[in-house]
Amino acid sequence: AGNSFVTQNYSYLDTKATAGLAYYRLLQTDFDGSTQYVGTVVLSRKTATLGFTSIQPIPSSDIVTIAFETPTTQKVSLILHDISGRIVLEKTIDATQGISATQIDISDFATGIYTLSMSDSNSIVVEKIVKENPEATVESIIKLALKNL
Repeated sequence: AGNSFVTQNYSYLDTKATAGLAYYRLLQTDFDGSTQYVGTVVLSRKTATLGFTSIQPIPSSDIVTIAFETPTTQKVSLILHDISGRIVLEKTIDATQGISATQIDISDFATGIYTLSMSDSNSIVVEKIVKENPEATVESIIKLALKNL
């Protein structure tokens, strides 16, 4: 932050940090290019439970990217149900401890709302996915929604 006579605070979010302890050495670089280690920070992260961290894009017409967190390296099951409860996709993933990601292709599915469930040996989490018709207009979507009321 240049020359300063007041304390400057900085932050950094390590989105790939896994459960347990992580050590970070802080390196200061001056304007003249010289460097100096100025300390160590310890991050203690508790073991997480199974959970989605992001599902993108929603709505989608084709590929959906699913990021999730697991407390240990394990197999995780993804099941996608249509609005009637019928299973339209099943996928097993060898997830690593921490953040993992996968993609599903919903391009061949009908337009509508789907339920995505993810489970491991201890828990199940559920989210909704919306499949849109790429040619759909706002008017046609509103008409369809009103028709289904």
